Amino acid sequence: ESVTTDIINVGATKEITARGTYNRTARAVKTVLTVDPSSAGFAYAVQVGNGGIEMENNSEINGTVYSNGSITGKNSPIINGDATSGGTIGNPPSVTGTRTENAPILAMPISDSVITDWETQAAAGGTISSPCPYEPTNGASLGQKKITCDLIIDDKTVTLTGPLWVTGNIDIKNNAIVQLASSYAAASEVIIADNLSDRITSSKIVVQNNASVTGSGTAGSYVLLISQNNSAELGGNEIAIEPKNNSDAPVYYAPHGKMLIQNNTILKEATAYAFHMQNNAVLTYNTNLSSITFPSSSGGLKINSWREVE
Repeated sequence: ESVTTDIINVGATKEITARGTYNRTARAVKTVLTVDPSSAGFAYAVQVGNGGIEMENNSEINGTVYSNGSITGKNSPIINGDATSGGTIGNPPSVTGTRTENAPILAMPISDSVITDWETQAAAGGTISSPCPYEPTNGASLGQKKITCDLIIDDKTVTLTGPLWVTGNIDIKNNAIVQLASSYAAASEVIIADNLSDRITSSKIVVQNNASVTGSGTAGSYVLLISQNNSAELGGNEIAIEPKNNSDAPVYYAPHGKMLIQNNTILKEATAYAFHMQNNAVLTYNTNLSSITFPSSSGGLKINSWREVE
């Protein structure tokens, strides 16, 4: 007699199949477990830390803006909505909504401890250590993994099937598509760039040249790209996240770093320590981002279905 168990992670679910034999009789039972989700909310089109907001060259934000630092601009930028600053709001920009200066400091929407939890969850699925830099093949599935070097996705389609922690830089470029597995439905997932030994010159994300990062296809599903680069917070000039050249990704998060948006890039939300926008870039807030859910390693498991399959 013998028993074997297979566990497959499928988005926000786990499929567990147990197969047993006894006296030449075989049976198999499949149980589908749903992971209790954690949630996060992005209440503002742009939320920025003490590094402040700088807008220039016809850049445009459609939505409410909150900056712990100053808001400044030149060459006809526009904020179509309310603007709140823990410091001052310079002229330009022109702000179509209410201007509020010397406002209270606002905490970032996702804490470092939550990001660390997501990294732990990613690493629990195994480690990819070679080849370096790691370049997945076209059509590959990638997820619940820790990649111990740079990640490059160049003109390929990759399906994200779980949380991903990259201990280097991430470069998604040249018509590449990163899409969340359809099984996630309305849930979202994370890709994190965090080199614990170098958060100053490493831990960066670039999405460029018509690359696209999308959710599962169900409304309310997104991929959250997180950089833990902290150069800006330490007074440096390194760029943590740089979407450019018509790239598209719904949610960017750099709580300790600087985000540079340029060259006709179109976004739906951005959160960073410092934010610089230029060259006709446009950010139009999507209200669905006020509450999104992620599978959580700290959450429990619920039985979704159980059936005998053999």
